[in-house]
Amino acid sequence: MERKKNSTEEKVAMQAIQNNLEPGDSVDEHRARESGNLFLAEKEIEQQNNNL
Repeated sequence: MERKKNSTEEKVAMQAIQNNLEPGDSVDEHRARESGNLFLAEKEIEQQNNNL
């Protein structure tokens, strides 16, 4: 069963397409890191907002 992409992953994929990046190991790894970084940033901002 394939995991559904979240909106952040979709944005990263769209950005890569717009940048004319071809699929490959290094691009896939970079996308995964970008996705992880965006997820962590969202959680950090959420935590900061909860602390206000």
